[in-house]
Amino acid sequence: MKKNTKYKVHYKNDRLDQAAESMYDVERFEEALILAHQHVDNLNQIEGTGWRIIGLYEILYSYEKYLASIH
Repeated sequence: MKKNTKYKVHYKNDRLDQAAESMYDVERFEEALILAHQHVDNLNQIEGTGWRIIGLYEILYSYEKYLASIH
């Protein structure tokens, strides 16, 4: 069984001058991206338009994984 990876997503709405963030614990980056887009759709339905994703980051808890990612 593959271990899940944690991803943090940052959202911004310039019209409302607000920001938000969420965390996802999934196997692949693509899954986190899909969930982030679904969250933006929900925010835009509830609070009005203007929400967008400004960052999607993998949270590196393993020092070995971090070293492998920068080489």
